Amino acid sequence: MSHVPVSPVGTTLGPMALRVVPLPSPWEAVLLSVPVFPIPEGESLRVANFIQGLSAQVVDNRDWSVETFIQVEQSDDKECRRIYSQRARDWIPEVGLGVWPDREPPASPTPEQFMRLTAGEKLRPPMYQVLRITASPKAKSEAFGAMVRFGPALQIMTPDDGETYLEKATASLLPPIEDAAYTCYPFYIPLLERKGIASATAAQLEAWFCGAALYIRESFEDQGILIASCRSLAPALERLGGQLEPGETPKWHIPC
Repeated sequence: MSHVPVSPVGTTLGPMALRVVPLPSPWEAVLLSVPVFPIPEGESLRVANFIQGLSAQVVDNRDWSVETFIQVEQSDDKECRRIYSQRARDWIPEVGLGVWPDREPPASPTPEQFMRLTAGEKLRPPMYQVLRITASPKAKSEAFGAMVRFGPALQIMTPDDGETYLEKATASLLPPIEDAAYTCYPFYIPLLERKGIASATAAQLEAWFCGAALYIRESFEDQGILIASCRSLAPALERLGGQLEPGETPKWHIPC
């Protein structure tokens, strides 16, 4: 697959900039744009450290479960796939399905859809496989850290235990799927991007996040990392030294 890089909100020098995604209360989100996936090695370390620090500040002694997922199909980088192949035995991945709650449910392409394709046009992927890291909490953290440079990492923190969260997500995301080819997965999780959540109501966000309190997803759709929470992100960002730049498009500036 081919992914075209766009200009980042921040740069590799100076503070990182996180664009505020306007959401209805109590939801908040920011987008950390990156120059390209894979993120250049020096920048990726800074990004990983920031995400780790933000997660720790948001959690702040709360007894939350952490679930780590990998969308290996999001990256065609050979190094990403090599690392995954080497570490999969330690991470013990379980295959599930990612579902975009604001899009049509997964379904096999029809002959009519093929007939309507124009020259150079491609069908949307019929499915988005996700791999849940089922090993120890340490393995989940290591998997997220190893993959975050390449673009396939997704982490969800929830007040529920992991199994309860997956039950809730599956109960919400599975019923609209009618194609039997996509109804046999052991779990389903939400896939979210800036455009979708920015146009959603508070009730829709409540349903789409399925009980997630903090949602961090590397998003090729946004060319960046989407961070969303049902709690205010401001206190955590401020504790990391962040300063909010108000304006038509507010941004948080985070020192290195």
